[in-house]
Amino acid sequence: MKNRISKPYTCKLIEGQTSGYGEVRLYPCCNRSCRRQRRYQRSIQALQSAYNKRSAHMCYVEAVENFGSHDYFLTITFSPDTDDKERLELLKKVIRYLQRRCQHCTKLKYIYNWGRGETDEQLHCHMFLNNVVAYSDLIACCNTYKNVNIDIQYIEYPHYNTEEDNIRHIVYYVFYKHWDSLEEQDKNNLVQKRYYGSRSLNKMTVTEKDDDEINRDIVDSPTKIMEAIVNASDYDEIDAIVQKVFNGYRLEGFYYDEGNSPICADFFGTLFGKLKLVKIGSKLDNPYIYRNGHVINRYTGEVIEE
Repeated sequence: MKNRISKPYTCKLIEGQTSGYGEVRLYPCCNRSCRRQRRYQRSIQALQSAYNKRSAHMCYVEAVENFGSHDYFLTITFSPDTDDKERLELLKKVIRYLQRRCQHCTKLKYIYNWGRGETDEQLHCHMFLNNVVAYSDLIACCNTYKNVNIDIQYIEYPHYNTEEDNIRHIVYYVFYKHWDSLEEQDKNNLVQKRYYGSRSLNKMTVTEKDDDEINRDIVDSPTKIMEAIVNASDYDEIDAIVQKVFNGYRLEGFYYDEGNSPICADFFGTLFGKLKLVKIGSKLDNPYIYRNGHVINRYTGEVIEE
């Protein structure tokens, strides 16, 4: 017997502009008086209006949307005799210097966060930076500001299979480690946010749709989408639902129970759904999967490795 959802649900779809990242959140309608479909400002920060600080997940989403393996990952340190406030000002000068060195008609994109070192406990930062700045200009920046040292790497971690995995590893490792290394006076007086980003970052499109009293088809009914997911027997069945409802996307994974479940229940038994999607054919779309001892192309069925 199929489970029925007794209350109307809301569907929130989060989409990247260029990366192919997608995310679906399903939860009970909070405000029945709202218009059935709402379009928020094209900003991922709309999701975080109830929080004072940005979350690691939001940092990861913005990083995936804006950076790839061809971009830089910088560690920016300073001379030991540089005080903390001067370090913040020096970073602003470094950013302005790099903005002036951008290639013609391109925009500098960056995300950075502050932390303290494990040994000397000095304030420093890590930064994602797009490759519109030449490697030589990063070296020249260090020569211009003698108190600044920039360790330059590319966003490459050979132990991870995809570009997205590389970025996720960097964000979650650096994000938590560095925020926790800050002292309370740092958070109160110097570093106000868990991470900072440039205005030029691509923003995410957030579309929210409430259900209503009309019996609509599943593609236009968040409640029926939630019912179908709750009653699905396996991953492939949920993937079929995703491809039917969200045009051009396929299911990439789940978020609850360490990635093993598409739904969770709160203390009162209310169900919530959260799915990770990817645009078919996008830069984040990895068509190769491991199944029955073989690596195959999920779209063609071709066996790549025995």
